[in-house]
Amino acid sequence: MYDEAKGVSVEVGKLQDATTKLDAALKKRDKLATTYNALDTSLVDRLGKLMPDNLDNIKLIIDVDRTAKQYGVILNAVKFDVDQQAKANTTTTATATVPIRDNKTAQESKKDYNTFNLTMTFTGTFANFTKLVGDMEKNLRIIDISSVTFDAQDSKDVYRFEIKAKIYWLKSIN
Repeated sequence: MYDEAKGVSVEVGKLQDATTKLDAALKKRDKLATTYNALDTSLVDRLGKLMPDNLDNIKLIIDVDRTAKQYGVILNAVKFDVDQQAKANTTTTATATVPIRDNKTAQESKKDYNTFNLTMTFTGTFANFTKLVGDMEKNLRIIDISSVTFDAQDSKDVYRFEIKAKIYWLKSIN
């Protein structure tokens, strides 16, 4: 019975230690929640736009198209990186293949974020295209433009522009 009592005493000590650690973690969680709730919601929203927690490439394309229309530039096509599509789970719509949020690749790497490559094709004047790129540069959503190519169209001063870019989003914490 002494050995059983000793074993129970050891278990009680482990449970008390675990309870102490849990209490400390709960206090820290509450403190962090209080700090987070005290933050200006507009700043939190801006951070969410800067580095969203999902790919949300459709919203990005809609935002780019809306900005392009302001300058009289037409967004003709958007192509997604085929290699990344093969790695990600995808769903096909009538207009494009859209990757579903998949953090497996990023979780396997040491990065806290995911990346996705896309190519956008525009038609418009050079002056208006540079204004569009300037707006994309000032946009909160991080877009790394890796290359820009262009060629002349039949109309005077109208060009076809192709932008290859990389977009980022935070990988989920599971």
